[in-house]
Amino acid sequence: MSTGLHISQSDLDLVSEQVHRATVAAGCFLASAWISVALRFGVRGIMIRCLGWDDWLMLATIVGTPEERVPSRYQLMSCKVTFTLYCTFVILSENLALDFVLGKAGLSDLSSMVDYFLAAISTYIITTVLFKAALGLFYLRIVISRRLQYVSYVTMGVSMTFGTAYLFFTLFQCGSPHGLVEKRIGGKCVSDKALLAVGLSEGAVNASADWILGLLPIIPLYKANMPRPAKLSASFVILLGAAGS
Repeated sequence: MSTGLHISQSDLDLVSEQVHRATVAAGCFLASAWISVALRFGVRGIMIRCLGWDDWLMLATIVGTPEERVPSRYQLMSCKVTFTLYCTFVILSENLALDFVLGKAGLSDLSSMVDYFLAAISTYIITTVLFKAALGLFYLRIVISRRLQYVSYVTMGVSMTFGTAYLFFTLFQCGSPHGLVEKRIGGKCVSDKALLAVGLSEGAVNASADWILGLLPIIPLYKANMPRPAKLSASFVILLGAAGS
């Protein structure tokens, strides 16, 4: 079979399988996120009628704000912001990359693939910033200790500030995002070392915030008047969530 990059059939099958797995994974994560948020609003909004800012921020990570349309011939549907768009752009970029391998896409489509990739990174960062804000606000509603409240505020502030800075750094690494490929080839962007350093730093801050906010409930849980088996099972669930970061 003739391919755009003249690779072997076995390599082509491997690439196709990887794209298929990435597409399925993105779809599964998106579906589970929608189900989780729907259940949260069903319980807190309908059953106990106790919605707060943390709930609305959690909703914003999924459905966001104004409607905008996905560009180019890969147009699927009218999507909304953050995690939904993130998964959409991941699927689009992976399948467009496969089209390059198959020879179905040319150099004229390269800028579209870069745009999808950049959009995926940007919407991912926005999702993490909103999620940290929602998680921090939720803990502020249930934590009584002043010290733990300060920890929540500081963790939220540092994580959201660093995430916002990383978003602008990613978008404007070559000045204007327009013509990113040409600027990168022409050496008009920040160095690869700077990109790697900032990316690793953002990952470290993001993971640290996940662990801090994930482990924060263990302290009031330890002091709660609950049976020991209930405390252990609840602590295990919390640690499992923190380890997921």
